[in-house]
Amino acid sequence: VRAVEGAEAVHVDDAVQQEEETDRDLDEVVLMNLLDLTQSCLRSDVGVLLTDDAVWGLFEAAFRISGQARGSALLRTTAFNTLANMVLIVFGRTEDFLAMHPASQLRPPPPPPPPLSASASPSPAAP
Repeated sequence: VRAVEGAEAVHVDDAVQQEEETDRDLDEVVLMNLLDLTQSCLRSDVGVLLTDDAVWGLFEAAFRISGQARGSALLRTTAFNTLANMVLIVFGRTEDFLAMHPASQLRPPPPPPPPLSASASPSPAAP
């Protein structure tokens, strides 16, 4: 439980939205380390216990970093690659997620739409 609380407490968003610029190179090193930390949180055993909001926050932070105009090309590329890796991690752990969350807690898929019958299709307009 403490590991989940710790992983959810990582406030990457606060670091990304920092307004005052200190040492630009040092700021980028910190952001790159945070990007690495986001992937580690998702890959870890407690990654499947993170809430949807926590995971979404990690995605948003990486997306913001990838679009920062003041960031170097290396930082933006690293953030973009982190986003791609995060997608692979999340979808690669689908079985882990399903094992942690019984099927009774998941919403069933919506029913398929009824098939269209030949009589229900509109007739062509007369010339």
